[in-house]
Amino acid sequence: MLCNPIKKIKVIIKLGLKILLIGNQNNNFFSICRYLRDRNYDAHLMMMESETIHHLPASDTYDDNFQEFVKEGKLSRLPSGFIETEKKYIIDLLKDYSFIIGCGLSPAYMNKIGKNLDIFIPYGSDLMFQPFFSKKKLYSKKFLKILYQTYHQRNGIKKAKSVILPVTNPIIEECMIKLNYKGNRVISHIPFIYSRQYKNKTFNDFIFNSDNDVLVHYLRLRKKSDFIIFHHLRHGWTDLNSHDYKGNDKVILGFKKFVQSDVAKNPILILFEHGIDKGQSKLLISKLGLKKNVQWYSVQDRKNIMLMINLCDVGVGEVGHMSSITYGSLCEFMCLAKPIIGNLDVEYNKKNNQEIYPIYNVDNSQDVYQAMHEIFLDYEQAKISGEKNQIWFEKYVISDGLKNIISTIELQN
Repeated sequence: MLCNPIKKIKVIIKLGLKILLIGNQNNNFFSICRYLRDRNYDAHLMMMESETIHHLPASDTYDDNFQEFVKEGKLSRLPSGFIETEKKYIIDLLKDYSFIIGCGLSPAYMNKIGKNLDIFIPYGSDLMFQPFFSKKKLYSKKFLKILYQTYHQRNGIKKAKSVILPVTNPIIEECMIKLNYKGNRVISHIPFIYSRQYKNKTFNDFIFNSDNDVLVHYLRLRKKSDFIIFHHLRHGWTDLNSHDYKGNDKVILGFKKFVQSDVAKNPILILFEHGIDKGQSKLLISKLGLKKNVQWYSVQDRKNIMLMINLCDVGVGEVGHMSSITYGSLCEFMCLAKPIIGNLDVEYNKKNNQEIYPIYNVDNSQDVYQAMHEIFLDYEQAKISGEKNQIWFEKYVISDGLKNIISTIELQN
């Protein structure tokens, strides 16, 4: 069993604080919690009710040392559960903590009991959708519950003492404008991958000793393929008007052109059974005659995903409408120094004085094909690109991200 490279240490309480992080969407807060504890903060993680299975702490670590600082709470992630949670329960649940960092519906729960969240770190829908009530929700049987939750989420975010959020794209910024947030906006990425556990010298060898059926199969695939392309985003591409459009169709169509080019002998595209349009992706792959070059896997824990990424040749992120400089899938590639194909609004990020990494920037299926072709023909240059990605990730996401969280904690105390 691969052990955590950081030995268990006795936590010294800094600033007399007992810190609670609420929620663990995308495993973000489990990572932050571990980093804070490494810095001797008395930090704890509270899981929300109905957390996705692959967002549980056990899915993101190779040991069980987390059990002493992770607890279960009956705070629902869902609007329907929010209205049913009694104020007394929330107060009793949070009474032992002096500093609270939240994502998801945590601002709504704090507002419900008349308290202000210390730091809000959104992950996406908790900022883009949950604070706002759309007309189409009027036709939902749960619209009163949604309206109640929306009211508290909106006010909870507005009253949060700090919001940590990078300038990522105009759509997110428009949400902040609508909220009219007047508190302390910290422009920063966050360290949502605990990269220290992937620097252990045994990490690279772990997959070769695994008895996990998926990893065993993947290793056999790696040995027979001369080019593995890894695309583990959820499938969502049939609704062209959705903010959640991932552009998986462009990836598949670009891969078809790459296979037809015959530059690689046995290229493999790795996909996962995740997202509302996975069935449509399978139909497209069948129509294009790509079945033998595409390998589907069930949704995996991050600890398995990272082992698989470590043996791929290139990672593919979103090729959608909404450019974002960082998100979990992209940073998983960066963490392991992989070259990346994806969509990034370079000019927008430069305008906002943000350093960018050397992504193979694409907008359509032809771009995707050309990027795959370029990477395969000059993989030494692609490896250099991946190494630069890792340097950028360690500086801006891990080092600066953690420093800005700690600075915000200390500023408020």
